[in-house]
Amino acid sequence: MESGSVVKGWRTVSLPESLLKDVEKIVASGRYSSLSEFIREAVREKLKEITKEGVDSNA
Repeated sequence: MESGSVVKGWRTVSLPESLLKDVEKIVASGRYSSLSEFIREAVREKLKEITKEGVDSNA
């Protein structure tokens, strides 16, 4: 295995404690089954937003 917490296909990220607590509250509400699920969706949505902005600015 590579050094640190890197596993092929996966990465570890750091969040400030305040953000983590906010996300944990949302996960605890039952809207998401895990912290990982929330983070994956948030990243996907941000990527869509950035991609759309890029397409719109090239028009």
